[in-house]
Amino acid sequence: ASGVLGTPTLIKGFDINSATSINLGHTLQYAKIEDCKIGGSANAIRVGSTANVAHVEFVGLTFYNNDIDVYFANDNLVGASTVDNVVFDNCVFSGKGKGIYAEKLSNAVIKNSTFTDVGNLTDSVHSYYGQAIDINLKWADYTNITIHDTTFTNSGNGPGTGNVGGSAIGIKARGTGTDSGYF
Repeated sequence: ASGVLGTPTLIKGFDINSATSINLGHTLQYAKIEDCKIGGSANAIRVGSTANVAHVEFVGLTFYNNDIDVYFANDNLVGASTVDNVVFDNCVFSGKGKGIYAEKLSNAVIKNSTFTDVGNLTDSVHSYYGQAIDINLKWADYTNITIHDTTFTNSGNGPGTGNVGGSAIGIKARGTGTDSGYF
């Protein structure tokens, strides 16, 4: 479903309230997902560990009651992949778990968006570092992540783990890729 430069594939105006939502398991380029509502899911939008995504805009999306609204997975070094040139504009994230959980992300902009009551779960699985935006980049170098004109209200209040509590935005440092603290 990839488009081309100047003519992105447009996905617009759907409403999903399901345990299974959007799984981008392969390559997606030059796409715009606009004016959609996604709720009641474990992962509303999931980009798999081997999927490459580039030049994708998420515009006017509403996420509600998902465990994770957007998950850019990068589970292992072998077959590591990228998410590059992504924009979130005028999106609404509300309730339950993490808003954006990124294990791979470069050249991204999050703007004009709101996070309300996000990153506050208290269960043992989803409260781990309770954050509205969790930047947890793995296996490579990533650059240019910008967040501006975005509001966080009552978000990032999850209990966290150990000495690390919740936060609206969490940025984690990683090791060399071969040490035990890297995953």
